[in-house]
Amino acid sequence: MTIANAAGATLDGAWRAGAEAYLGITVTGFPNLFLLYGPNTNLGHNSIIYMLECQIAYVMQCLEQLHRVRALDVRGDVQGAFNTSLQRQLADSVWAGDCTSWYKTADGKITNNWPGYTFTYGRLTRRLQLRDYQITP
Repeated sequence: MTIANAAGATLDGAWRAGAEAYLGITVTGFPNLFLLYGPNTNLGHNSIIYMLECQIAYVMQCLEQLHRVRALDVRGDVQGAFNTSLQRQLADSVWAGDCTSWYKTADGKITNNWPGYTFTYGRLTRRLQLRDYQITP
């Protein structure tokens, strides 16, 4: 399946160096695209159901905003800072080891797992922060 934005850029192209998203839910350059169980939301220590519940509640907040605006597009700097922090946290994890696995790209970028506690993820996704988005009225 090809997912392209209005300018013709594809998600596959945006993710060429490894999938990433803000909170595992939104991807810069792809307004109004919302993911569930997206990049870095897999768990090795808890139930994915809680993560999905957090994501659904967050997406519902986004959809509520779309009654008032045309588009929400996560800012590139916000997504970049979020993912830089994730990779830093994951650097000392078991998933960063010297083995080859589906958890990471050939270059070592870990694209699947969440590095912390589920309650931390819940806190990050509890309230949509509109300042994190470029809004098209």
